[in-house]
Amino acid sequence: VRSRGLGDVYKRQGINAEYGQKVQAGIKAATEELLKEPQGEDIVVFLGNTRAGKSTLVNYVTGRKLNAEPLGTGLRTGIKLVQCHQDDGPKIGHTATAATRVPSRWTDKSKKRVMWDAPGWDDNRGEEQDITNAYCVWQLLASAQSVKFVFVSDIADVSGDSVTRFMDLLKKICQMVPHIENFIHNVVITFT
Repeated sequence: VRSRGLGDVYKRQGINAEYGQKVQAGIKAATEELLKEPQGEDIVVFLGNTRAGKSTLVNYVTGRKLNAEPLGTGLRTGIKLVQCHQDDGPKIGHTATAATRVPSRWTDKSKKRVMWDAPGWDDNRGEEQDITNAYCVWQLLASAQSVKFVFVSDIADVSGDSVTRFMDLLKKICQMVPHIENFIHNVVITFT
């Protein structure tokens, strides 16, 4: 009896072998990172679309110092929040590519609350990363003693003419947490 490799499985399922290998490698690397962290904790997990401000919010909630810096010129100006100490807290992305690749564990200054900065949905690095992200979040939730959810949305997702991105976020929440009405006391939706 000949053993079939994953290449044969991918071919039978109509999956491009390179695509399948990227997903497999991403999941393996993410699993190795998650296994380094404690299991069975009471956690708060920050979830939402890519670039919604999850990492910035985790930095703020855990008491890390942030600085406001000018952003843009002319009519398109604003501020961006940056970490005072690069090695302290989740990396905040300010480029087109998402900064969070796997969930990262952080505690507040009292070390009493464990918070997880999760990679975003609709990741701009492609479907392979979206699949890895979903697997990571599933693993994280499966390994927790208890979970409180903070769903983060960009305020622009509800303040413009279209609320499609926000409605998509709500659909993802309902898909991820069936019977969410039973967990409503463990859910916060916030806008950044």
